[in-house]
Amino acid sequence: SCCRRLFHALCAGNMDEHQRTGECGQAACEQIPSAATQAAQAAEAFGASELQAVPQAQNAALSRRELPRLEDSEQLRRDLEDILNNNLADSTRKMYHGHMTHFIEFLYARDDDFGLITAALKEDIEAEEGRKTADNLPSLPYLHQILTQRNPIPIDMVKFTGEHFMFWITHLLRQKPDLAFATCGTYRSALMYLLHLYRVPELKFTEVQSELSRSFVELKEKCNRKPARNRSVEVTMGKDPLPFAVYQVLGTVMLAKAEREFIWGRTFMVLSWNLMSRSSNTAALMYNHLDFANDAFQFYINHQNNDQAGERARDPKHVYANTCNPAICPILALGIYWLMFPPNHPTSGGRLFPGSNQYERFKKLFSQRLLRDSEVLEALENNALHVGDLGTHSIRKGSATYTASGTTFGPSITAICQRAGWKMGIIQDTHLRYERAGDQQVGRTCCGLPTDRPEFAALPPMFWCENREGREAINEVMDQVYPHVRENARLRTLVEQSLASVVYHETFLRKVMPRNHPLFRTELFIHQGYLDTLKKWVTTEAHGRVPTGITPHTSIMQDLAELKGQVMEMKNLMMTMAGGRGATDGIHPSAGQWGGPPGAVASEMTVTATGNNSRDSRVNAVTVSGDFVQNVLDSQSRMLHSQSRLLEAQNRFNEKMDTLLIRTEQGRVSNTGIRQIPDEAGTGMPLPRSIHGGSAMDSRSAHISPASGSLAAMPSGSGGGTGSQVDACKFEWGGNTTRSMYMIYHFGHAETKLPPFKSLRGKDFPTKSDGKRHSDLKFMVRMIDAEASALGIYKANPNRREADFIFDHCENYLFEQYQRVTGAIPAQEDVSNFSLLCWLTVVAVLRPKERIRKRRRVDRSCNER
Repeated sequence: SCCRRLFHALCAGNMDEHQRTGECGQAACEQIPSAATQAAQAAEAFGASELQAVPQAQNAALSRRELPRLEDSEQLRRDLEDILNNNLADSTRKMYHGHMTHFIEFLYARDDDFGLITAALKEDIEAEEGRKTADNLPSLPYLHQILTQRNPIPIDMVKFTGEHFMFWITHLLRQKPDLAFATCGTYRSALMYLLHLYRVPELKFTEVQSELSRSFVELKEKCNRKPARNRSVEVTMGKDPLPFAVYQVLGTVMLAKAEREFIWGRTFMVLSWNLMSRSSNTAALMYNHLDFANDAFQFYINHQNNDQAGERARDPKHVYANTCNPAICPILALGIYWLMFPPNHPTSGGRLFPGSNQYERFKKLFSQRLLRDSEVLEALENNALHVGDLGTHSIRKGSATYTASGTTFGPSITAICQRAGWKMGIIQDTHLRYERAGDQQVGRTCCGLPTDRPEFAALPPMFWCENREGREAINEVMDQVYPHVRENARLRTLVEQSLASVVYHETFLRKVMPRNHPLFRTELFIHQGYLDTLKKWVTTEAHGRVPTGITPHTSIMQDLAELKGQVMEMKNLMMTMAGGRGATDGIHPSAGQWGGPPGAVASEMTVTATGNNSRDSRVNAVTVSGDFVQNVLDSQSRMLHSQSRLLEAQNRFNEKMDTLLIRTEQGRVSNTGIRQIPDEAGTGMPLPRSIHGGSAMDSRSAHISPASGSLAAMPSGSGGGTGSQVDACKFEWGGNTTRSMYMIYHFGHAETKLPPFKSLRGKDFPTKSDGKRHSDLKFMVRMIDAEASALGIYKANPNRREADFIFDHCENYLFEQYQRVTGAIPAQEDVSNFSLLCWLTVVAVLRPKERIRKRRRVDRSCNER
């Protein structure tokens, strides 16, 4: 097929002028024999014997086909150039162009000495004004342009030698005495790119490369001697590796930030640490690069230093959960991220971090904001670091350093190099190859699991249920919280595992995160019953799972920990049966006392307890027969049975007390004329005393302190009546998305125990501002209902699944109206950004301007009064 395309291109190149102007292509067909001859000669030059003879029948068939136009030939050439230049990233190519423009400028200024500037470049510079600077040198933008277009050729490659390049390096060293050798190496790579760009013959290319190799050996010795002679030159080069202690602080600080940008940045940082990848590789992750196996997430990286062609992409990197330190747990980070930024959104383009330049976004967040936080600065000071010592590449360095040297029993250096994508010479693919066990140990170590404790073999949280009803309940919550992963079984498994981590660490998250964190405004937290349903099924037990990537000594530590627990349990049981005496009091029952034959040594065991209070503590031996142990176990069983009966009695007592308090409250409420909250069945459910502002109905209930500037919970019935009740629980209007507020309107708010907002009216709220917010919410819901009616999917009282379906089909309508008012340029990313906007922003844009101005006039007049 390539030969056929080449033949067509040559035919198109020999078309006469009249055929190019649109006349019949018959005359062009007469050129086919000569074109075929040229194609055969070209094929012979390239060693393609398949084109040496073209049968006449094939020529006739080609003559009847439509010949490619000249524009197609040009496009073919451009496509070929893209393929040949695909070995560099755009940012690297731009950097090389910048270096070579300065090099060409240096040669142009000394053309009288070197004579390397071509006549074509001189003529092109003189042909148009503005291509020279005031110093009579070519301007840098012009030089960048000719390098991009590759025309004209700026340097005479026949006369050029490596010595000319070393003159430029010497010039730079004179201007910058502290110029690092690594920077000189970058300039050398840019020169090799320039020679490749202008297709320098292989012999000339090898000659220049060999000459520079000899020169750079001496240059390296000179640069390495600078720190010994000049105290202003630093010994270390590049950024320092990120210490694990600072990494933990960064994870905790970012977790406590209530901004969405830090939620995104924390996930990006934690994944970069666990994958040991460059930030650019992390930014390029897609959802089809993720998988799940047994107890670990698997990430496939398609491009690394040791795999430029992407041939090793089949080797996954295993990422594990860290239940011991949730602040740096990658699975928990993904769970929080996917609750805030819906996974596999249609506008994401399949990217885990959608956007045009996510690397620069993280670089600015990390260097300009995160490293300047007060807690982070204190951690840097404790580790003898400054802000300028760390960069985005420090994460990759720190992860590899901690994995290799953070423990005395770390993974092999081969597994670390393969995970980080570092080359190990020709032995990498010949003798030292990838194996899952080595990468799994690397994954467990770099995620922060303690290597010296049994928790190194910890399993991630999961949902486990033995009946179909439990699985259906979990699936229902999953469908509501993650509507875009229903059809993707692999992604659904990943999302479910991350959701289990969020549910498992809920207490930790509420302790670390501020109360106004956007995570607590997601559908998982605002809908009543979602968390309670999932908590019943979350577990970290094995249930058929086998920990992978653990070391032999970890298994031994697990057995020792289990044995220690059994011994301590047995000791406590024996101390209990001995009459409550302590371990140092001594127990000496005879074997015959418990029914065993005296002197039956084989059926006895001895427990020795040693006091630790003094150096000469008394050591007591406890000789216990086998029957004694059985009696201990029987007695313990009876005690447990009695304890369970006491718990049942206590629960019955609590239920009766709750019922009595509710009846008492009902009588008080009915006497005072205060309305009741209608429950889901439509019956009037009396309010607990805590809602009416009285004392707490149940002392075991958690008390949430009020926050200033927020809505007080105002339960109200759908009927008439006046008056409002203030609750200690507060609801924050701001920070919620349009989807969240639509669900709160229909189903209420679980965190603050608020009823559905559609059952409330403006006068039920304590302040006028809260009433206006409620009016704005009703305006937004009316817009959604109007679009739903037009689509024929309107429901007055939808259930959760129906409400989710209605909003999904009406969100595009809101976005179109928002786009029409704001005049935003349609783009694929705008839809996803719109879904993350605060609902107050959307309403402020969509609400009629006249009504807003009228409201402002009313507010102004009220303030004047």
